[in-house]
Amino acid sequence: MNQHNKKELNSAGGVLFNPELNKFYLIHSTLNDEWKLPKGGIEIGESLAEAALREIREETGFMNLKLLNEIPIFVSNFEFEKDGTRYQKTVTYFLVFTSDKIKKHTKEMDQENLKGGWFAINEALNKSTFEDGRIVLNKANEILNQYE
Repeated sequence: MNQHNKKELNSAGGVLFNPELNKFYLIHSTLNDEWKLPKGGIEIGESLAEAALREIREETGFMNLKLLNEIPIFVSNFEFEKDGTRYQKTVTYFLVFTSDKIKKHTKEMDQENLKGGWFAINEALNKSTFEDGRIVLNKANEILNQYE
């Protein structure tokens, strides 16, 4: 721990977009009824982009993923407290594409009680439980609009 008595946490994830559907995928954590973007911890030896792709595969079940590029579209920094410890968390988001129609069921989906769905941008913004999610979705949508 640093002198500020904070633990640092890093995670990576992304906005999953299907260009054929023109929709974004949100995961639904059914335990606490949260609609959010897939993300999670970075394993030893992984780049941020590799961690994002792995987490998206694990949490959505879509296996054929393609990064827009290795440059994150958004980096979120925030603090929170849990069990008396302060955490400084950094989440790095990438824009990721899939054309998969069928998803594979993963053990992570079972362990974390995850379901999900495809939504047009306005639906996705309305569904998203967290402000951060809405910011990242808007950023992804702006980037996609540049390519039209």
